[in-house]
Amino acid sequence: MFKIFLITVCVSFAFFGCKNNEINDSKFKGKELFSVVCKHPMGHVLKFTLDKHNWDHANNYRNSVWRFDTIAGLTVKVSGPCYTDSSMKIVK
Repeated sequence: MFKIFLITVCVSFAFFGCKNNEINDSKFKGKELFSVVCKHPMGHVLKFTLDKHNWDHANNYRNSVWRFDTIAGLTVKVSGPCYTDSSMKIVK
């Protein structure tokens, strides 16, 4: 009986506890989206999607410390090389 209860609890945590990181298209429909590409200290490349407000205010100061919020709700604080420009607009 305890095993069934434990399995039910684990399955419900796995099902209801996961945060959906997919972009809600209706929320960002008609908004300008931009990408920022950063190199991780371990060597791989990370690509973040930002709305126009966060892209305009992505801070890059004091030895290349970038701070911004992605459209998925992730707060990013990166100390390393990142790159973005107005040509990196995502067309929807």
